[in-house]
Amino acid sequence: MFVVACYDITDDKRRSQVAALFQEAGMRVQKSVFECLLSERELHELTKRTAIVLAEADQARFYQLCPKCVAKARQQGGPPLYSEPLVYLV
Repeated sequence: MFVVACYDITDDKRRSQVAALFQEAGMRVQKSVFECLLSERELHELTKRTAIVLAEADQARFYQLCPKCVAKARQQGGPPLYSEPLVYLV
């Protein structure tokens, strides 16, 4: 599933930790916004791992977009919408 993950974290250390988690899961498209292709299990794991890092004042949000919604997405500038790699190297 296509997931937009974003955060609002004031502490540099926690922000870096969450950014690293999100970077493992997908592609950074803005400073605190990532696009990810995740299974239900991967999303569950990401939200669990993120919750461990966050403090009470921090926020992280995960928006699941259906294929029709992703197809309707519009952008101006920046990288293209994140998609499955066309080639896998083993």
